[in-house]
Amino acid sequence: MSNNNNAPQGLLFSMIFGGIFFLAGAFIVMISTNIIHADPSSFHAPRWVVGAAGGVFMLAGMLVAIQGSFGPDGMQTKLYQWLQFLIGLAFMALFSSVFL
Repeated sequence: MSNNNNAPQGLLFSMIFGGIFFLAGAFIVMISTNIIHADPSSFHAPRWVVGAAGGVFMLAGMLVAIQGSFGPDGMQTKLYQWLQFLIGLAFMALFSSVFL
């Protein structure tokens, strides 16, 4: 069996997998911004820290979905490389802000 990354099921899998992470992060961000109401006594960290953690999951989902949508040949393009750089930079800024 050959592993063909250009197959539609590879694209579908990466979009579903990335979408799950994106939606989980979006749910956390909506809770931290009080769009979805949560009891304030249940927060054991500042709301911005919870929002940053949710943003990390959203950006990770975006990275997975973008990687799958471009495929192996598209990963050589400048557009993909810039998208990966900018989203990765935002990912690392949010990830490190949680611990700072």
